[in-house]
Amino acid sequence: PSADLMIVVDSCEAANHKMSNIKSGEGVAVDFFASENDKVKQQFCTIASEEGIPYRKVVASCRTDASSFAENKTNTPIVLLDIPCKYKNTGINLINKSDIKSVSDLIEAALRS
Repeated sequence: PSADLMIVVDSCEAANHKMSNIKSGEGVAVDFFASENDKVKQQFCTIASEEGIPYRKVVASCRTDASSFAENKTNTPIVLLDIPCKYKNTGINLINKSDIKSVSDLIEAALRS
């Protein structure tokens, strides 16, 4: 089956230090994980800016469903929205409620546009 757009929500490692731009509590991370679909990713960033939704552009190097679909050349535009997560892949995963709200608000705003 074909689709107009694939929105993948995942988590990315949040590191609250000056070497990382992915910080918990600062909004959704729009992941530019591959060069495909940069136009769609930029549209999501524009929507976030216009709606006052906190976000940041990131390039996270992790395998997700989005990267698997991109490798399979589905020809469906893909956008990966990451929720910053501290202590990812441990027994304790910490996320900020405001980041979940940012992801939800961005998806809602994108679907309205």
